Amino acid sequence: MCDIVDVSDRVRRHLEALPQLAQKLAEVEASLGRAVRFGADPSLAGYAAARTKKPQGRVFLRPDCVEDLSTIGEEIMHLHRMAERYPVIKPLQRAANDGYADVLNALTGFFEEHAFFPFLEELGLDPRRSVGQTVRDSLGMLPQLLPRIARWQEPMRRVKLSALFVQTDLMAPDSEHRTELLRAFERPLLDAGREVGSSLCDQIRAARDDPPQDVEARMERCVERLRLPGDAAVVVVEPFQPG
Repeated sequence: MCDIVDVSDRVRRHLEALPQLAQKLAEVEASLGRAVRFGADPSLAGYAAARTKKPQGRVFLRPDCVEDLSTIGEEIMHLHRMAERYPVIKPLQRAANDGYADVLNALTGFFEEHAFFPFLEELGLDPRRSVGQTVRDSLGMLPQLLPRIARWQEPMRRVKLSALFVQTDLMAPDSEHRTELLRAFERPLLDAGREVGSSLCDQIRAARDDPPQDVEARMERCVERLRLPGDAAVVVVEPFQPG
């Protein structure tokens, strides 16, 4: 196993340059009842710049992202949403068994990121950078992906394609790659992703300034729109674990 190095003090020194973001972290810690810990995790690779254990209030960063305030800021804001009692789409065992639990987690992330990306961008950060890279790679891999997509069963096909559409249309920065990938959703094999994904985008856009209870209702509509089995997901508010 890779050793995780505590880099909390190092991260906090970098946050001194952005007092607005440091304040968000302080609000999280007041709700959590203890300090948020940051660790450098060598096992993270590729686009997994970070992962956050929300209930525990722990953030793990790829070692080369320990000084990347865009990545750090994004993880702090995910925790901040939890501290404000915003809901999540929680995958159940059926979703895990059928192979789309991670995509449902990503859908919660899109609700959160669409709401707080403007705040991070006002601070001069670039939270959409990694999304742009993901869109470029997805477009490049599409010819190899199409035969695999044709073998996907529902609702995995509907969930994965819809989430990719949302990520491309709503979260990615404007670029030729984004335009070309959106155009690819006009293909018959992908058009269901565009149809359902567009309706998910509508709910996420509308939820940007909503209070938690209204976001919960919009998440429920997304779960309904995805036509998931009843035992695949629930919308819940996850509490922090007590200090």
